[in-house]
Amino acid sequence: MNKKLDQYIEQHSTPEDPVLEDLYRQTHIRFVNPNMVSGHLQGKFLEIISLMIRPEYILEIGTFTGYSAICLSKGLKPGGRLVTIELNDELAAFAHSFFCRAGAEEQITQLTGRAQEIIPGLDQMFDLVFIDGDKREYIEY
Repeated sequence: MNKKLDQYIEQHSTPEDPVLEDLYRQTHIRFVNPNMVSGHLQGKFLEIISLMIRPEYILEIGTFTGYSAICLSKGLKPGGRLVTIELNDELAAFAHSFFCRAGAEEQITQLTGRAQEIIPGLDQMFDLVFIDGDKREYIEY
């Protein structure tokens, strides 16, 4: 993105939530490929979409460290649920710790495994789906 445009967007956006800021930082310190984390601007965009739709149920394919799940969960209707699927089981505890810190642990259900195997077993209709898993498998999702 154009550097001036990026600066403008940053200056005119709501500041990053401190929990998300720490999640972003810890992701970059602890994990390989930290560029997979959504980050502030993409997170705000996802939050806005969720707030506009006010979904009862969200499906997210690809949790990574949980940044986008937290952002999406902010738009859920009261009592709503976000189901997030992540292949890498080593990320679950880290993401869950930030779901708790963000106060979203009651709204977010984490599932671990291949999305292609988990999705057929879900008996839920989703109002919003965010696909952010392995790009080579998008058609299969």
